[in-house]
Amino acid sequence: MILADFLGASVEPVSHNERIQKHVLLNKGQCANIMQLARSVFPPGEIVPAHAHEDMVEVFMVREGTGRIVVNDKPFDLKKDNCVVVESGDVHALVNTGEVQLVIDYFGLQISNAI
Repeated sequence: MILADFLGASVEPVSHNERIQKHVLLNKGQCANIMQLARSVFPPGEIVPAHAHEDMVEVFMVREGTGRIVVNDKPFDLKKDNCVVVESGDVHALVNTGEVQLVIDYFGLQISNAI
């Protein structure tokens, strides 16, 4: 069993934009198939630039604020309680389009390319 709490989570910058902080509950290796479980806090206007992950599926859940996710050049507006699944290899970017912080909980699920 693992008991984790966002209040006691380590805080570190998001690898794609150091101005966005993430609170990390779980890292790779702590729980089978989970690459990371974290909460990111985006100040107004901050963006995670376009990137892709070949080794995982990412699931994003909006807790607070508004934003936009662009997946494979298609934009989707985000608001509280939205959930988005980004498949392995999909190019995606995130931006806070609102005037308050955008808070997103997310996790990555490791995929296997073995057949």
